[in-house]
Amino acid sequence: EAKRLQDQLKEGFGAKDFQDRLAVLQRRFPKRRQRGHSDCERFFEAFETLVLTVYSRVLPRYDLEGSWDGVQGMHSRMFSAMKHREVKRKQEEINLLLDLPRDAVLRPAKRAEEAFVYRPERDGGVPGYALPLMADEDGDMAHEFWVEDLATGGSAAPGPDAGRLQALSGEQASRKRRA
Repeated sequence: EAKRLQDQLKEGFGAKDFQDRLAVLQRRFPKRRQRGHSDCERFFEAFETLVLTVYSRVLPRYDLEGSWDGVQGMHSRMFSAMKHREVKRKQEEINLLLDLPRDAVLRPAKRAEEAFVYRPERDGGVPGYALPLMADEDGDMAHEFWVEDLATGGSAAPGPDAGRLQALSGEQASRKRRA
């Protein structure tokens, strides 16, 4: 189960959209690695928001909250699994995708989570969507579709091989909205 969870995290963190947004953050805060520099704190605020977009989609599949509490729960569950060479290697690969040291353990800053934070410079990050726009067979557009499981009556997100959904580029999505 640990390897499957890591594979899904690796897929999310390795996605082009995620990597593009990470690169934008890194360019926006060039002095983020200098201890005490204001770029450091502001970068990690934005970085935490960005990585949580992936964790919030993956962790609920493993009965963990899609929050920092869920991330810490994941680390607790994976403690013994990290003794296995392959699990440890996959975690190192995830860290490299996040531009972190191989042996880093990602933990949020120690602060109370606030719903709204006043940013007088208007420099607060607005997280984008981690998923591209898709169109279903009826032409409806969304970042994610859920389908009904006729056997159980529940619902689930279709897998990447569902075939019924077509990812749209930004330009295609704009044309679709104008139509």
